[in-house]
Amino acid sequence: MPNCTIYRRRCIQLAHNRNQNLKKLLRYLRPYYSLLSIAIVLMIFSASVDILMPKLLQNAIDNNIAKGDIKGLMSYVGLIALVVVVSTIAVAIRMRLVTQVGQKAIKNIRTDLFSHIQQLPAAFFDKMPVGKIMTRLTSDVDSLARLFEAGIVSMIVDSVMLVGIIVVMFYMNVKLAFLLLSVMPILIYVTFFLRPIILDTEDRIREETSKLNASSQEIISGVRVIQAFNAEEYFSKRFDTANKELRDSSLRSLNVWSYYWPLVDIAYYIALALVIYVGGKMAYEGIISVGTVLAFILYAGRFFHPLRSLAQASRIIQKAITGADRIVAILETPKEPTGDINLPLIKGEVNFEAVNFSYDPGEPVLTDFNLKA
Repeated sequence: MPNCTIYRRRCIQLAHNRNQNLKKLLRYLRPYYSLLSIAIVLMIFSASVDILMPKLLQNAIDNNIAKGDIKGLMSYVGLIALVVVVSTIAVAIRMRLVTQVGQKAIKNIRTDLFSHIQQLPAAFFDKMPVGKIMTRLTSDVDSLARLFEAGIVSMIVDSVMLVGIIVVMFYMNVKLAFLLLSVMPILIYVTFFLRPIILDTEDRIREETSKLNASSQEIISGVRVIQAFNAEEYFSKRFDTANKELRDSSLRSLNVWSYYWPLVDIAYYIALALVIYVGGKMAYEGIISVGTVLAFILYAGRFFHPLRSLAQASRIIQKAITGADRIVAILETPKEPTGDINLPLIKGEVNFEAVNFSYDPGEPVLTDFNLKA
């Protein structure tokens, strides 16, 4: 496993190759493009509602509350309630569609993977423990399911929200918009610095999980033999070693994220403080309205929420890339040649003399084997 903080160029090439593997599995979504298109339209609609909500509240404060227009305020309240209800229905339909598409695509991936495994040569199973194969069929495929059902959706919705919020903020007030975006260089630098480290730690977690599954399967399937030879202590130590390695890898991943989230929160509170101070001063001087300041405070929260969600989506994507890499590696393994062989009628004896055999060069299975029957 390369250290991405040292071998950055190598890791960029590795990431490119693995992204290609993920794209190979995204083709399983093609039969459901029509449903995905409907889901995307609903995503954009619900995101647009979230973007416009602070603007509606600003209008209600400046045009109705500040002027004592109760009748107009009730109209705004009714409009906001109607928009929220419609948006909630759209979100429910979108979640149902995306879940259906994701599960159907995952079912097809798992079916093709299982069918391919059944046709692989015996040499493959000599190298790949059953526990690791089970991990490919379960955990690695499940990581793709989370991508199809949550990761892709989150990236689309959050990207639309970020762009929409930036456009609306600049439309409302350029100065406050620049203040809110002034912390972005910090977040971009932190994300660029931590991304290869996150990729490395997620890879290690998947690898250690696979090793633990392989060790568990081997021990449980052979538990009677282990008990017969009184080898429980030896295999307990093997399991404990694999378990500790998975724990250590998980803790390293948590340590990386423990740096990221506080930095995002610090950037948010800096931006919020700037908006409150400068916006409050501008409202006091009559340059902007109180409703505009409130809208920017709400936009600050809405702006950083998609950033947090994109970070979570990035984690889902990294796991899916790792899972896709392992799945494609199996799917691209050549199958065992098949075909009917017509054997002539054989009479006599079978005689093996000094037979050497290996599945792979340099790894003999039989050496100087002799048999007569």
